[in-house]
Amino acid sequence: MKHRFVSGLVLAVCLAGAGAARAQTTGYLLPCSSASQLGGGCTLLAGTGDPSVILSDPAALAGLGTRGLVISGAAFMPNLHYANALNAGQDGKSNVFPMPAVFFADHPRGHLTLGLGAQAIGGMGADYSLANAVLGANQTYHSKVALMKGGLAAAYQVTPELAVGAMVGALYGQLEFSTPYSLNPMTLAGMAGLAQDPSYATMMAGFTEATAYTQLTGLSGFGLTGGVSVHYQPSRAITIALAYTPPTTLTLGGGKATMDMNAQFGLLYQGMVAAKGGGAAGATAVNTQLTSFGINMANGMATSFAAQTDFGIPQTLTLGLGARPSDRLSLGVDLGWIGYASAFKTMPMRMTGGTNANINILMNASPTNGSFSTAWPLQWKDSWVARGGAELGVTPALKLRAGAMYGSDPVPANTLFTIFPAVAEVAVTAGLGFRVGGSTVDLSYAHTFAHSQTGATPSLVAQEYAGAQSRLGEDQISAGLTWRF
Repeated sequence: MKHRFVSGLVLAVCLAGAGAARAQTTGYLLPCSSASQLGGGCTLLAGTGDPSVILSDPAALAGLGTRGLVISGAAFMPNLHYANALNAGQDGKSNVFPMPAVFFADHPRGHLTLGLGAQAIGGMGADYSLANAVLGANQTYHSKVALMKGGLAAAYQVTPELAVGAMVGALYGQLEFSTPYSLNPMTLAGMAGLAQDPSYATMMAGFTEATAYTQLTGLSGFGLTGGVSVHYQPSRAITIALAYTPPTTLTLGGGKATMDMNAQFGLLYQGMVAAKGGGAAGATAVNTQLTSFGINMANGMATSFAAQTDFGIPQTLTLGLGARPSDRLSLGVDLGWIGYASAFKTMPMRMTGGTNANINILMNASPTNGSFSTAWPLQWKDSWVARGGAELGVTPALKLRAGAMYGSDPVPANTLFTIFPAVAEVAVTAGLGFRVGGSTVDLSYAHTFAHSQTGATPSLVAQEYAGAQSRLGEDQISAGLTWRF
């Protein structure tokens, strides 16, 4: 009954956490999510002494000694600001995102200790109402990426000084966004069939990008994950940990993509008419040409697709150093690396079953070929991480915690865009734990200082992001309850 209860609790947290957003992130990954670990700067070895680290550092199970259950929840509040040539400066919508976590560790059975848990490991989210040069004012720019991780962890005490651990589990992800989306005009390959004067290349020469309003909803999917770690404790006062998680890719499917190209095609149409001499005669010539190509202007230039994408989860490597100068004081320092460069080069989009023959023709020169593939450019850089934390036992029942975190911004200036502003770098944390009987209540607060980045010119994503500025700050309030039994 106990194991059935814990398994059900893990599943419930995974489902509840599907709407979680980023909090004190490096890129879109969280350094931690539980209240006790957050207060101490999310270090592996700052002394929380509960199961909240087991998914990132499974070898820590070996040192817990008793059975324990942790339930934690947080309210995360991002602060967003954006400005570009058309938008003098806009604050993002004020959102509050829930972030649950649950962990369970069994008591040791000889040299072996088992545990399981689930937590939000990252995400991204932004909401703006902005003007766009092609689509006009009051365009919705929205994103939500949610990533959850759950699994089983095991630790083995090899010698009194050495413990090893491994974790196997699953990732769950959700993705949605609504935004103007710009493509290379040559992507409209079907229009190359207009091999009359003017030629396709001549007609498109005046356009550096083709912009459609795109909404992507309902994408979700599962993937496998794992991790290993090693703890070495040469003395009671010193612990060294090394933790690694391998890369993986989540295939998110079951989504729907809508694409509205009416505004952009209106501009293309004007260019086509002008190239044919303008006026009524030019319009008649273009209409005849489009009709011969199979395009029915009465059907417009909006469509919907079934959508699928691949979302990269990077490998991570963390070295943790812990020290206990006294029985009351624990210190921890983490140095880490996140391999975004190989995991987040592009986000490929695969769309099938297009419902509008006009769009099918533009893309593929066939009214029945409703498939379309593209890739959102990302080109992220690897991120380097440093975290430090301390836990002080003021009384036998009260512990105070504090910490600081730094993660280098992985987003290159030439792929910075509004709805993925993963540019936060420095955070400070504080918290306390208060024991009541066999339970401990943990409260923590983390503040990420606002950090700005300016988009490069030219931008690989769209012209509107060239020279644009994104600013991101974050606040999080977290509470947790730990039982030892």
